[in-house]
Amino acid sequence: MGYGQAYAMRDGRNMGEGSVCQVSTRATRREWRKLLASATKIVELVPKYKNRFGERGERVVAWFPPDEFGPESARIMWYDGGTCYLYISAPTLDIALEFERMNAYAY
Repeated sequence: MGYGQAYAMRDGRNMGEGSVCQVSTRATRREWRKLLASATKIVELVPKYKNRFGERGERVVAWFPPDEFGPESARIMWYDGGTCYLYISAPTLDIALEFERMNAYAY
């Protein structure tokens, strides 16, 4: 469950953003921990980060290896302990951070 939005960049690379949801908080926490364990590098982890809506949650900036969705990616993720977590995925950390700064994401 959740949603995903893909973007084609002018240089031919892709990026995306969206949410991943599970049927329960317990299942989402398990998926979140599994996801973080798969990161090749955690760049930043802020446990009580306030998002643009004023909600507090864990914000993680990390690098991930290639997977079924594409090549190595930088991701910014946010999880408030509920049934969904949010993400931005881009080919570089600079692109992901700029996308976040511009509030260009749908969520």
